[in-house]
Amino acid sequence: MEKEELEAIAAKSKSVSDRIEQELETLRDAYESVEKELQDKESEIESYENRLHANDPEMQILRDENQDLRSELQQLKTEKRELDDEIESLQRDAATLIEKDVKTSKERSQERKELHTVLSLIMPLLM
Repeated sequence: MEKEELEAIAAKSKSVSDRIEQELETLRDAYESVEKELQDKESEIESYENRLHANDPEMQILRDENQDLRSELQQLKTEKRELDDEIESLQRDAATLIEKDVKTSKERSQERKELHTVLSLIMPLLM
């Protein structure tokens, strides 16, 4: 019975761990996408800033586009920070889960040892 319980706990832990790993991988992919988009936007802003200093007739249009890009950039940085926070949270959750599983396994092992000791003391009395 104890072995089956431990196997059930281990299977559940594995399932939760796998799910967390999948979520973490999804977040990492989203993070990389945001990071690439952030770099692209920064390059685009730099290009526009260079053109702004050229004093051509499109200067106002470029200023407006520059402002829009800066706004998008700020939103992407915020999203990146949020993804960082989510990744850190998932990593903490995974560590906590592993810690709990180890503790539970140790407790179950100790209970089995105690049960075995009690049974070894009682069995001679029953015979």
